[in-house]
Parts: sequence; structure tokens; C-alpha cells
Amino acid sequence: MLRLCCFLIGLISLSSLKAGEYLLSSGVRQVWEAQLRFDWEKVHGALETVTIQEPDNLFYAFLEARTLFLKVILHDNPADLLQFRLRNQEHLEKLESASKESAFSLFCLAEFHLQSSFIHARESEPISAARALRKAFHYNDRNRERHPDFTLQLKTQVVLQALASAIPNSYRWMADLAGISASSRQALQTLQEFRSTLVNQSTYPFLKPELHFIEVFIATQLNENIRAIAVSDDIANHPLVSLSQMLHHQKQRNARAVLQAYQQFRATKASTFPYLFYLQAEALQNSGRSAASFRYFLLNSHGNWFRASALRKLAWEALLLGNPNEYTRRMQQILELEQFPSEEDRQARREAQLQRKPLPGLLRSRLLADGGLYDEALMAAQNDVHQLRDRYDSTEWHYRRGRALQGLNRGTEAVACFDQTIALGQKLPEYFAASAALQAGILLKEKNPTLARNYWRKVGRFPNHPYKKSLDAKAEAFLSL
Repeated sequence: MLRLCCFLIGLISLSSLKAGEYLLSSGVRQVWEAQLRFDWEKVHGALETVTIQEPDNLFYAFLEARTLFLKVILHDNPADLLQFRLRNQEHLEKLESASKESAFSLFCLAEFHLQSSFIHARESEPISAARALRKAFHYNDRNRERHPDFTLQLKTQVVLQALASAIPNSYRWMADLAGISASSRQALQTLQEFRSTLVNQSTYPFLKPELHFIEVFIATQLNENIRAIAVSDDIANHPLVSLSQMLHHQKQRNARAVLQAYQQFRATKASTFPYLFYLQAEALQNSGRSAASFRYFLLNSHGNWFRASALRKLAWEALLLGNPNEYTRRMQQILELEQFPSEEDRQARREAQLQRKPLPGLLRSRLLADGGLYDEALMAAQNDVHQLRDRYDSTEWHYRRGRALQGLNRGTEAVACFDQTIALGQKLPEYFAASAALQAGILLKEKNPTLARNYWRKVGRFPNHPYKKSLDAKAEAFLSL
């Protein structure tokens, strides 16, 4: 009798699993909106309630996996990564239990594998990342074929196209393995299509902040001006919008705007995470103010991302304050770390290994230019002109001047400085020449597109350097336009 009861319970459970389907209910929207606001308490509370109310709705398995993914990316906590890995197969089996003919099923599977690809890439697992990316493309392509009018798959398609167009030459084998190809132009066109559909149909209004984030991300990669991206009044005060503004202004070298966006984010009362403190501390330092906030980041971060970079920036502050012993101590702390996941971290390790103290004037010029204070940056670089020690310093000096002149819209002078940077630094294992070629192309893309493309083609030809992946990817993105 007991065996029969167990069999019946198992059969009922199996039947329930097979009967699972995707329903975009109000509960799903509630959880999704809370995710986009980083309100993890509300997310977990809502998931506990709605999964009881709608036990067969497979959207909740997708949202559980998405919550873990977002927490891994945002919080850089090893405990979150462990949970993501432990529950990955469980979530996948639930998602695969639905009919593969369903548009929502194909969408969730594509998004799930896209998330997995991000995590694998983040953890330096390129083969697994390529396989997951290939599956994401497979499910998205099938959705486009079988459900061409299904709007939601356009969101996945935008991200996939943007990723495919930005894969650098050194990782082209991964794209070939995944069987993917796309251009930034395609991504932008799909984005425009998705936005217009979203506005006209108003089917997924809760996705507006996420769409804005994706759009700003693509524009930032292509060095476009954020002012061309309108923010509707209904999402102007959304935390995801504020975060996208912070990231964009960081790349656009506008420290004041980063700090303003940081305050806007804090005003939303959304949950904070360590990288926010890193962005704030960096913007303060690039504004000529104290870098002490990096200590707060280090105290609150449980992971490895940007730890070496934060120590390096504290070392820089010590050097500028005339404390070379503190600089040396911070550099030694970097060498004691075991992981250097970001390009900034690897650049910090390299500086510590080289034991080459930056010239104060060039260092100050770098920080001020990164904050958008270009007049001050140009003056700071000029202070070191008679103290240049060797070819390395000369290369950096021309590069710093070029970046400051670029920020001051003195394009012809900037390109001349970048040409000098390329000539002097083309064989150095440093990023100056590669970045100079990228920036020269950006300055010339309207005036002389052919010459601009020649500069972008040079970017990937320079020797290995700590920013090679990102600079090569940006050059590829421009060449795909």
C-alpha cells in the first residue's frame, strides 16, 4: 500500500511537471520588476508566495535562475556563484520540461543559456561560454522562425547581436565554435524595432528600464552620445536607469555626472552593491578629491573583481600625497592576491610586478582626464615633460596629451599625439598604442571614414597588453558598422 501511494505521488508529481507552462501573470511581472529594482527581499518574498499560488508556472524557475545570475554579476559574492552553479541543472530541467513549441519556453531557454554564457565567460571558462552562447542563439533563432511576431525574443536578439559584433579577434574561434555572427548595426536596428513595438503595444511596460540599460550599453560600446537616448518620465527615477547612467558617464570620462547618477541611485532606496562604491570612489578620485572611498569598497566586497584595481588607486593617492612607502605597501598587497579577473586588476598586477612608479604629473593627468577635467590634465602632463625617463614615459606622455586634447575637441592636435604614441609604443607590451589607434579612428570616423577604419584595424595588431580584449572588441564593433 505504501509503495502504491509513493508511486501515485511520484506519478502526480511527474504529471504536474509535464503539465508546466509559461504564464506571464501579474506575479511574474511583480517579481521581474523587483529584480530590475534590485529589491532582493521583495523578489524572494514574492517568489515564495506566487510559486505556491501558481505551482505549474515555469516562469518562476526562470526568474529564480535570473535572480541568482543578477546577484552573481552585481554582488561578486562567491556564495551566490556557488548557488548559481548548484541549482543550474535543476533550473534547466524545469525549463526544458515545457513544450519546445511555446514562444515563452524558447525565450526563457535562450535567456537562460545567455546568462550561463555570461557566468562562464566571467569565470574564464571560454569553451563552456561558447557552448552556452551557441544554445542561446539556437533557441532564439528557432523562436524567430516559429514565432516571428513574438516581441519578447527581440530583447534576447539585441543582446546576442551586440555580443557577437564585439567579440575580439583573439576570441573569434569562440564565435566560430558557437556558430554566431552579427554586427553592431544589426543590434541597433533590432533595438529600434523592439523599442517601437514596446511603445506601440505596451505589452511589456515593466521592461522599459531593462531596454534602456541595453541601449545605453550598446551606445557606450560604440562611443555614442547618451543625450541621443531619451529617458521617458515613467522610468527617469528608476535605479537601473541611474546605474546605466553611471556606467556610461564613467566610459565617457565625466566624473561629475557619475557622482550625480550615484546620488540618484541612492535616492531610489534600491539595494546597493560593492561595485557602486567602486564607481563612486573612482569618480571622486578623478575629480581631484580623496580616494578614501576605495577602502569602503574593499571592506564591503566579498569577491575578487576590482580588488587589485582599488588597491592600485589607493597606492596612486599615496604617491600623489608624497608617500612613496605607502605606495609600495599597497603594491605589495596586490602581489599577495591570487585572482585578477578584470582588465583593471591585471593592469594593477602588472604595475606592481614592474615596480615602476608612475611620474606624478602623468598620473595626475591620467586621473583628471578620466574625470573630464581636460584643461587641468593637459597642464599636469606638461609638468613632467623634462622628467621623462625613457621610451615608455615618452609614449605615455604623448598619449596623455592626446587624450586631453581630444577631450578639448582639438582633434587635429590629438591625432598628431596619437600618431606619435603609435610610433613610439607599437612594440611596448602596454595599451597606449592600441588605445591611441582606437581613439584616432573615433576622431576621424566622420571626416575620413577610410582612414578611421585603417586606425581601427591596427588595434588588434599590437602586442599583448592588459586591455587587449576590450580594446580589440571595441575596434571590431566599429569595423562592423
